[in-house]
Amino acid sequence: MLAFVIQPAWFQGRSKVKLPTSVKDLVESWSDELQFDAEWVEEEVDHKKIRSTNVDFDTKSKALERYRHELAHSRPYYPKAY
Repeated sequence: MLAFVIQPAWFQGRSKVKLPTSVKDLVESWSDELQFDAEWVEEEVDHKKIRSTNVDFDTKSKALERYRHELAHSRPYYPKAY
């Protein structure tokens, strides 16, 4: 089973999905419909043991880079109670 995190293409996230090379041909056959960035490894991957501590959640987007300062200093969001 494969599970992916979906994000808009304009965000251009830096993180990569770790996948075994045994599924590389299958996943790359989807490239007409999907964009993905994978780190291919020779061994099997136990995704239940992978943690997000080393994941880079930043963006490669040059357009968003213009707003980095404003976004870093924006007010915190607090949901409204209705």
